[in-house]
Amino acid sequence: KHLTYIGYLSERKKVIQLLKVVKLLSQKRNDFVLDLVGDGETLEDLKKYVADEKLENFVVFHGFLQKAELPAILAQSKCFLFQTGFDIWGLVLNEAMASGVVCLASKNAGAAFDLVVEGVTGYVVDFDNTADVVEKTNMILNDEVKAFNMGKAAHLFIKEKVSIKSSADGFMAALGIDPQ
Repeated sequence: KHLTYIGYLSERKKVIQLLKVVKLLSQKRNDFVLDLVGDGETLEDLKKYVADEKLENFVVFHGFLQKAELPAILAQSKCFLFQTGFDIWGLVLNEAMASGVVCLASKNAGAAFDLVVEGVTGYVVDFDNTADVVEKTNMILNDEVKAFNMGKAAHLFIKEKVSIKSSADGFMAALGIDPQ
């Protein structure tokens, strides 16, 4: 069962929080792996943490991947973990949801509150509350039907509410122009 993170590996992203989730989750189950996609200045520190905590069987570092390579990663994902200390938006959340993946999004991501419908398309979480993130991740991994339905709802939400047409219509309406 694959969990996925895609993003830059920097202090601001606080990806170490994901590894703390993996550590606690690995104490409950051994049937998952975190696919960590990205590169950045904290890569070596993250690899050291994985080695020190003996999490090599639970974390795969993919490095930077081209956009064309991401659909294959998202296609195998059961849950997208969008951890960040701060993101004005976070387009990768749109991409994961459009791919039909249930998402746990950081409360520090601007996109989380506009895109995640709590308990329907995913959850907005505080990754500093590791126990809560572990509980929600475990629930998603345990209930494949619920995870599938939430991923489907995420896909439909993006398709219906975050399309170019709906965005353009919203922009036109904000200007007082009837989009029809």
